[in-house]
Amino acid sequence: MGMAVMYDGDLAEFRTRTFYKRWTEGKRKEMIAVLQKTVDRYGITKIAIKLPKPFHYSQNIQWLMHDIRRLSEQQGIQVATCTITELKQRYTSNERGNKQALVQAIIKNHPERKQLAAIAARKQAHRKLNCIKIFEAIACAEMGQ
Repeated sequence: MGMAVMYDGDLAEFRTRTFYKRWTEGKRKEMIAVLQKTVDRYGITKIAIKLPKPFHYSQNIQWLMHDIRRLSEQQGIQVATCTITELKQRYTSNERGNKQALVQAIIKNHPERKQLAAIAARKQAHRKLNCIKIFEAIACAEMGQ
């Protein structure tokens, strides 16, 4: 799970959280608990969610989305959604832009966050796909503002 927190248009916080267990109701509850903790910690007023591609949109993901929407309704938080296609359209020169172009656009938008470039370099060196979740979360948060 990639998470990014925007405050007054600035990137305040970002991170990933990995949930290693196989998919269970407990895992879903753990994911919601992490989201709730972030909402409480930062006073979140809007959640932006990157929707998975349709062939990755399982029943489990639908339940997770339902839980997120229920949490947002209980807390009075707006929910915005985006897709990887929308992110690529906004951050790259065309819809078929690749995720590396998205990463570079985010790094360029936040030069004060030097650790973003380090994360991207680590991703390239170690082929860690989890790192891309950080950049997708930042892009989605920016779009959801």
